[in-house]
Amino acid sequence: MRKNEYKKIGNSINRLFKNSDKIVCGLIGLLMVSALICSFIYQNETLLKYIYRISLVLQVLVISVVIIFSHYIRYNTWGKELTTEEAGALSDKEKKIMESCGYSSDERKWIKAKKIANNALSEFKRFWYWIWFSWLFLYMAYFIRYCLKIREGNTKIIDFFLNPLSNANTLMLLICYLILFEITLADEQTGISEKPNWAPWASLFLIITFAEIMIRSLALSNATYENYAKIFDWINGITSGAVMALFVGAFDNEFIKPKFIYIAPLYLYMAIQAIFPTYLNHGENLAITVLICITTLVCKTILFLFVVEQIKSGRLLFYFIRIRKLHNDFDDKWKKFLRATSGCKEKGASKNKKTGRPITP
Repeated sequence: MRKNEYKKIGNSINRLFKNSDKIVCGLIGLLMVSALICSFIYQNETLLKYIYRISLVLQVLVISVVIIFSHYIRYNTWGKELTTEEAGALSDKEKKIMESCGYSSDERKWIKAKKIANNALSEFKRFWYWIWFSWLFLYMAYFIRYCLKIREGNTKIIDFFLNPLSNANTLMLLICYLILFEITLADEQTGISEKPNWAPWASLFLIITFAEIMIRSLALSNATYENYAKIFDWINGITSGAVMALFVGAFDNEFIKPKFIYIAPLYLYMAIQAIFPTYLNHGENLAITVLICITTLVCKTILFLFVVEQIKSGRLLFYFIRIRKLHNDFDDKWKKFLRATSGCKEKGASKNKKTGRPITP
């Protein structure tokens, strides 16, 4: 009975993704209406506070729903078709997949390529999941901070956690980007993809976090250090925007071919990252703070629909397999092009003694 219930939930979620274009259009419409409403009520502080409270609750609820129901989403990883590890034992279906990925009849290279791609996809899904956990903890901290603020409580303790949690989310996004990028750097001999070397970035994250905690600790007893603490808000915002740009840009290619209604809001999300911590941490303009919170909620939902669709459809796995071959082919053709344009016709071509350049007829 439980299996049937899980199957029904999974089918319902998969039907939801079939209408994702309509959902995204609706979310963009909601964002435009929200911007219009904020422009009309920007002086009504009471109403803005009420909307802000609702938007924070919705952030926590939406992120929680994403984490819980991600378990029920069916991901097309071609698992059953891509388990063969011996050349000559491929099924007819896998041979068709192999040819569609540009490997024609070279089964040994295909086996290495699919192993690299499956490893990369597993790593990507793992850190993609942690992106949403870090967002959940971040918005829970914002909600607790807001509750303390309206009751005139001390929010300085919770301020210690806001930027570190945001930086943790940035680190998860960066690791996912590195997975998308370093698929081209996998070991050609073993066929095993090197895991992203994120240790230096994690170390940098810990150094920044430690420095911020020190400055904010000093600010508790000396108000002069509060201005120095705000520097970390800008560091957080700029790095978040830069990493989001890398992450979104990694999907904006001919293999994924994202639709404009998906990619445009994601670039908007990237653009507002720089001002996000300043407004949400300090609430310098409540109307803009509310609008930013609603915008990030809409963009997160679009990001989820977009990335999960790439995993569900198998397109991301195809990208991992195909980009590897393209990278190798490109290197070979680029070297041939260099040899051709430099006049180096053969490996043993005679060279000019003074210049060292090949002598061409």
